Amino acid sequence: MATTPAQRRLAEALSELKSLQDGGRSVLRTEDLRRPSREALIDAGFLQPIIGGWYMCSRPGAKDGDTTAWVAHAREFVTCRPRSSGRRSKTPS
Repeated sequence: MATTPAQRRLAEALSELKSLQDGGRSVLRTEDLRRPSREALIDAGFLQPIIGGWYMCSRPGAKDGDTTAWVAHAREFVTCRPRSSGRRSKTPS
């Protein structure tokens, strides 16, 4: 079965996302993913925007208003660091 360019883009994007998740990341900044990957993941429902420039991993098919992903990732977002990392990725003011 032949794959479409969109399917290939999504497969590459999922591979990128898996690498970040394997490193303990579930909250991502814009620069963590290439633009085509980020757009493919958003379109497929694997990423949800939090605020400008920040995204969290999500489950495709989640209904609008479902807060499960936010509850799972809020702490990581608020502390601005991946769960597995002991250092901040953002300098405190």
